[in-house]
Amino acid sequence: WGSPCGELALYLGILPILLVIFSLIFSKSKIKFFFLGTVVFSILFSFGRYFPFFHFFYKFIPGFSIFNAPSRMLMVYSFAMAILAGIGAENLVSNKKPKKTKTFSIGLLILFLLVFVNWSLTIIFKNNILVFGKKLLESLYYGKYAHTAFVQNNVFAELVPLINSTYHQISLGLLIVSLLILSSSIVFYLAYKHKKYLKLVILFVLLINLVFFAAPYLNEKNIRNTYFPETNSTEDLFNPNKETLFLLSQNEIEPFRIYDNEW
Repeated sequence: WGSPCGELALYLGILPILLVIFSLIFSKSKIKFFFLGTVVFSILFSFGRYFPFFHFFYKFIPGFSIFNAPSRMLMVYSFAMAILAGIGAENLVSNKKPKKTKTFSIGLLILFLLVFVNWSLTIIFKNNILVFGKKLLESLYYGKYAHTAFVQNNVFAELVPLINSTYHQISLGLLIVSLLILSSSIVFYLAYKHKKYLKLVILFVLLINLVFFAAPYLNEKNIRNTYFPETNSTEDLFNPNKETLFLLSQNEIEPFRIYDNEW
């Protein structure tokens, strides 16, 4: 199955989200309200039983009971957001309101500066952040989560290196986000000044964003080590017991999946 693609459907990219915001603010198309409602509903439904009307939809509305995981509704969210981003891109390319496009571009430039300053602060105060991270880990490890299975199965000294790796992930993430916001502001500026290369720049920014996001999942070894045990046989994916052995014996008659009943 590879990585859990259903759970990754939430990610859209910086530029598409900005195009969604642009469409909601400046587009006169009434269909945007339908897809906006779809976005809101799909997010709420993905909460499962924590959504007040989840059981009503699950029991009485045809089709909703087929979701074996409510979070898969986020794929509908992703589809609706793509439509809204397309509406925003159409308005951007047509550029019927150049002054508002310019204002939006300036707003993005200010946002870029704010995120870039935050990234700079993470570099300047690296030692302080790492010290704070270790203190936070200690307070949670020996305090709130002291009696959990995770703490009982993991030695504190083995978790400490994760603080440094987490710091690098956060700092790298801030840098990437700031650069993507900057590139997006350039896209909106081109819509205001030079429309000739606008579509190519939009495509380029989207591809760069996808590369940043998808790079970890292009490594098959990384996917296997992250989402699956290191094993060369499917039998090692579950603990043998009478139930799973019976199901395996019947697999030739009617193939089906077998999960570890202790997951």
